[in-house]
Amino acid sequence: MLDDVGYTFYARCKQARDTREALDRGEIICHYCNTVHKAKNYTALIACPCGYYYTYREYRRSCNANSVPGGRATEIFNIFADKWLMCKDEKEKILLIDWLVHECHVTAMTGSKGRSVCVNLIEGSITQIRDMLEMLAGH
Repeated sequence: MLDDVGYTFYARCKQARDTREALDRGEIICHYCNTVHKAKNYTALIACPCGYYYTYREYRRSCNANSVPGGRATEIFNIFADKWLMCKDEKEKILLIDWLVHECHVTAMTGSKGRSVCVNLIEGSITQIRDMLEMLAGH
């Protein structure tokens, strides 16, 4: 179960990083076949060999609408993605997962401006996620 949770978090963190880095380079990664395409401009149609079509603008909007992390989540996700594959044993894995959940809890409970990091990792409304995190924290 530890690996299931850890690798799920790792996949989400890595996918978010790869997607954001591609967007920063003016590229998109096809959601269906993972082909990387360079955008000619903001609105040019990009035809993927797998049959899907994109524009850079709509792809970027879709990423934002579907909680592909950016902002304050970027550093947290990068740290987790960088460290997960280096974990040598179960203790290191559980501590890293605990750290990530703690970061979710902190951003959910601070009330600071912007979305909480946890909405990028855990399915549910912010209220449902806060309740779950409070239960896990024993509050």
